[in-house]
Amino acid sequence: MASAAPADQGVIEEVIVTGSLVRSGTVFDGRGPVQTLDTLRIETSGAMQPVDLLKNLTANSGSSHAEEQSSRQGVSQFSLRGLGLSSTLTLINGRRAGIAPVGNNTANTFFDINTLPMTMIERIEVLRDGASATYGSEAVAGVANIITRNGFEGLELSGGYRDASNTSHDLGVAFGRVFGQGQFNVFGAHYRADENFRLDFDWLRWRAYDPDGDGNIVEGSFDSGIGAPGSYRRATHAPDGSFVLYGGPQVPDADCTAAGGYRSADTCRYDFANSRAILPVEKRDQWFATGDWMLGGGATFFAELGYSRNRMRDPIGALIFSNANVDGGGIWVPANHPFNFWTDPDDDGELTYVAPAHWDPATDEAVDLSCACRPLGVDVNNRENAVDLKREFLNERVVLGAEVPFNERWLGVGYLARARSRLHESQPHSWDARRWWQSMASGAWNPFGTRLTEPDLVTPKTVEGDGLDATNVGAVAGNDPETLASFDGTDPMTATTVQEVGEVVVS
Repeated sequence: MASAAPADQGVIEEVIVTGSLVRSGTVFDGRGPVQTLDTLRIETSGAMQPVDLLKNLTANSGSSHAEEQSSRQGVSQFSLRGLGLSSTLTLINGRRAGIAPVGNNTANTFFDINTLPMTMIERIEVLRDGASATYGSEAVAGVANIITRNGFEGLELSGGYRDASNTSHDLGVAFGRVFGQGQFNVFGAHYRADENFRLDFDWLRWRAYDPDGDGNIVEGSFDSGIGAPGSYRRATHAPDGSFVLYGGPQVPDADCTAAGGYRSADTCRYDFANSRAILPVEKRDQWFATGDWMLGGGATFFAELGYSRNRMRDPIGALIFSNANVDGGGIWVPANHPFNFWTDPDDDGELTYVAPAHWDPATDEAVDLSCACRPLGVDVNNRENAVDLKREFLNERVVLGAEVPFNERWLGVGYLARARSRLHESQPHSWDARRWWQSMASGAWNPFGTRLTEPDLVTPKTVEGDGLDATNVGAVAGNDPETLASFDGTDPMTATTVQEVGEVVVS
């Protein structure tokens, strides 16, 4: 939008406005509400990345950044007036910017502004009213138009460092050259931020642990009844061969606390307060170039090139999965498992634990169990041992176009644009449930707390006394990494979006 020029101004320069496709040689008063975030406000905001600018736009409502455990982790977007991500259209120099390869939970699409270097932005014009008649249904809530620093000349270097709950730094470069028939500009940025776990924040630590300072966990905040080690109930075979609960009360693992869980009544609970980063490690490299050249007859050729590579690492601890194989819940652990020392002397479903040092194969008889447990626990529940979920966004954008004046009154503008965004994700702890069941049934995987408290413990069970498979005679409690690898896989995922635009406007 533009406001009327002072009366004493001799020459009125043509103004290109957001929210209209019509160019005019005279200044006019527009009625569309446009908010402009100009160069001065951007420089004084201290923003390290485009997402930092969002908080300075009062019209922006409902956008998000780096959500924990979200498909949108690592992306940012405009969301005007809270009408949904797909209702705000993002433009670069008045031309469509592209589509991110992820959407929100209702499949709404948006443009990821984290693909752009901060050094390229001269100003942001926000049309705070619907512009569907001009731009289509994507602009129901409004339009955010990012204007680049065209005409910049020279070399500019910038950088910053922040040390708060985590550390982050950024580097920026801008280079421009103006010559007789045109100009070109190149902008680049690098950004890196470390991760934050929940317990890095005192206010979350207070929620997770007893504020009296005794170190006890506050139940219901960051705890789970599916532990590692877990909790057990007696199970049995149904006539059809399936596994069903026998009945009786649940009991926690005998080594619950020593193996990294915490005991609460009849449950060995799992503390997942620090099992995943609340903010991931982020690395971003972004480049953007613009140029225009004067052709004959007053025509101008223009081009834009953009590229970015944004990477995230999100440490993940012990996950669960819901594929129980016991009717009533839980995972089947057979009586002849080499480290199953639970008995039911009265055959009433109430379990009794016999310590390995006191196990007598001649008199003690284990029973089948249903285990409410997860494959891993404290062994991956920290910064050092967590496995990273890795995400990489690759974004490319090319725009080629021309402005051609037909005469003193008519102007034609046309361009072709292609934007492609790709996501590559590697999700750890993608459990193969069937192989885990098989490893439990064969005794190859030890779900009990002894795997951590006494990894060198040799089972006191024998072939004669307990019907062990011969391969389990002399088995040790610690789990074999090869057995873990047999059911602990990595789940790759890729997603790609391509936006191709051809537009011609004559005004």
